[in-house]
Amino acid sequence: GLVASGNGDSLRETAATRKIHETGRWLLLAGVCLQLAVFTVFTVLALTVKFGVKFVYAGTGKFTAVFACLFGTIVCEYVRQIFRVVVYAQGLKGFLATHKRFGVYGFDFAPLLACGLLFCCPHYGWWLGPIAARRATLQQQSVSTSSSRAVLVQDASESADI
Repeated sequence: GLVASGNGDSLRETAATRKIHETGRWLLLAGVCLQLAVFTVFTVLALTVKFGVKFVYAGTGKFTAVFACLFGTIVCEYVRQIFRVVVYAQGLKGFLATHKRFGVYGFDFAPLLACGLLFCCPHYGWWLGPIAARRATLQQQSVSTSSSRAVLVQDASESADI
């Protein structure tokens, strides 16, 4: 009586709510599978950049730590995404959903922790400072070269006026 009047009656499972829950579970499963597919496309693009002939990274050893961090993160995220697909496929009463310490801590939190630790060590931001400094030096050299050309052109035009 008291629980039902406090909208707790909506928690009771009926045939209609069971169908809605089943539809929601399949939508979640489809969304996680779509996310896994998009992540696979990202993985193919990352491998193409690292090992593709068009890019200067293949065989040069440039950004090796950054790519190792990226590929380690990809492996951890694949473990996590596959875990989520299995959990949603089993439903809320499946083995992984009911054994929290095994599922949530082992396959959901541990990959995230590993990714966080991976990005603490070889962070790509460490390479941005030297690259930005080199780019600024090259731009200054380019500006000084173009300004000296402009002075030469101006001198030549003034001498032609004489």
